[in-house]
Amino acid sequence: VDARLTTRIQSEAGSESVPTEREIAVAPTVTGVVTVSAVDIVVEAGYDGRFLADEELPAEHLVNGGAGVDLTIGDTTTVEARAGVSWEPGSALRYPWSIAASAVLGSVDLRISGGYEVEPIRLSEIWAAMPLASVQPEGSSADIVTNPRWIADSGATWYASPSLTLGAGVGIAANDQALRIDGFDTVSEQFATSQTEATTLEVRADLAWRPSELVSVEGGWSSSFLDLLPGEPSTSLGAIVRVSDRSERVSAAVDAELAFYPEFVMPEINFTTSYTPTDELEFVLAARDVLAPLMEEGRPAFGPVVSSEYPFIAPGFTASISARISL
Repeated sequence: VDARLTTRIQSEAGSESVPTEREIAVAPTVTGVVTVSAVDIVVEAGYDGRFLADEELPAEHLVNGGAGVDLTIGDTTTVEARAGVSWEPGSALRYPWSIAASAVLGSVDLRISGGYEVEPIRLSEIWAAMPLASVQPEGSSADIVTNPRWIADSGATWYASPSLTLGAGVGIAANDQALRIDGFDTVSEQFATSQTEATTLEVRADLAWRPSELVSVEGGWSSSFLDLLPGEPSTSLGAIVRVSDRSERVSAAVDAELAFYPEFVMPEINFTTSYTPTDELEFVLAARDVLAPLMEEGRPAFGPVVSSEYPFIAPGFTASISARISL
């Protein structure tokens, strides 16, 4: 059972009242498995419910049921298949399905999957990414609805050596109700939202390299094509380097993220170092977004630049010293 209660609190300057919005979400699931030789026969049933506690917007209910099989072929290949039915009040029946396969060929892992799904949208996830996002799409009398979509994904991981791993993949999603975060509305003092059809194609690659016992490097790249939603970068690069001494009492890490929208945005670079004199005590020095002071208008909280549509900035450069005690 997955259950969640989220409260968004919005205060206004000069106002004694503090308006709140509460989302309650529950998603119980029951799964039964019968194993026959190398085949698992799976039967599933679930419910996904979401509503606001103040009942200003209608509740969303999604009931799912289905069955499938998991097949193991030898020691290197697995196949999973699912098919079912999904029902929402006021909507026609939908029939989600999925199929996935994975195989190990020497030092390479291969994966491929695809299908049709009905994706519930959590307001708590929207509020985490954009606290001032409206929960009612512009021009709609209902709140944000589920997103039926076709998906396909494939990937490969190559274990080139004990110290080097390389990965690559490509995924595509044809969304029926993709969520857009539109510009800031100065009247409602919220970011307008809308839902639209959108097809996205993502190409990605990553690596993990450990040149020695004391140093590790991880990096990744992804690019999105076709329908790009507002505020989402077309290309992202990321890397993290970790270093420690042989006793592992002293360690340091630096990570960097670089995004193109396709406009270039100043990289976000963070540093962390720690010293552990005993097993019970650790001192941590951290500095986040050290290049933010070089940005004249500050780092945008959403999108590539600070503008009238997206006027807010991120916290920027911060530094902290902390101590952690384990009892």
